[in-house]
Amino acid sequence: MNLPDGTKKAIFRASMGGDAETVIGTRHAPCVLDVLMSVTDFLGGGVSKPWWHFTELRQRKYGNLQQSRR
Repeated sequence: MNLPDGTKKAIFRASMGGDAETVIGTRHAPCVLDVLMSVTDFLGGGVSKPWWHFTELRQRKYGNLQQSRR
């Protein structure tokens, strides 16, 4: 998979508890973190799984994140 320099690291940092808002540049719904976690897992050699398979893991690790209203 060809990704720009730093993209894999940014995805990994965001999915492992980094500041996804800073990495992505804007605030998103919590399911975006689920997607990043699924991509990171796959890029790390895991079996491809839909993003919603990571929702429970995200909730256990980070609590019930709420999207702020602006």
